[in-house]
Amino acid sequence: MAMRKIEATILFLNFFSTGLIVPVLSLMLLNKGCSMSQLALAVGAYSLTAVILELPTGIFSDRYGRKISFLLSLMFGCASVTLLLLFRGFVTPLLAMALSGAARALGSGSMDALLIDRSLVENGPEKLATITTQLSLLETVGIAAGSIIGGILPTFIQILFPYRLYDGNLLLVFRSCCVLHF
Repeated sequence: MAMRKIEATILFLNFFSTGLIVPVLSLMLLNKGCSMSQLALAVGAYSLTAVILELPTGIFSDRYGRKISFLLSLMFGCASVTLLLLFRGFVTPLLAMALSGAARALGSGSMDALLIDRSLVENGPEKLATITTQLSLLETVGIAAGSIIGGILPTFIQILFPYRLYDGNLLLVFRSCCVLHF
């Protein structure tokens, strides 16, 4: 059984938006107010938050539903991007990265698990390889496409807005989050 087009689109956009930030994350955080020494703290805030919240958000997802968990991850991701778009200074990237870590914990596997569970019910375990292959392909292609565009985009943005170099990446991520909410 193939996943539905809307589900594939949602997952692709989610991975694509992740890819948009990957090639420029450190440069963007420096541009938004981190010093070189503070950069590690901001990225550490992401990692620490994601690790600390992984178990509680997994329990939340099991109790309240994977769709709710996925939607909350999008909301936290949008809040993170909004902070980076609107404010500067070290505290902003630190808070934004912590929110992004919470988004990662809420979203990690919630949609994948939902699709795998549905596939198991509808098709049995013999078709599990099909759905997991589709999930892996969407992740790979989405992150790759986002990374290519995310790496090239600042080159064009700097022509018009040299001080807002990475805001194009952030706006595309924000737009993807908005689309995914509806």
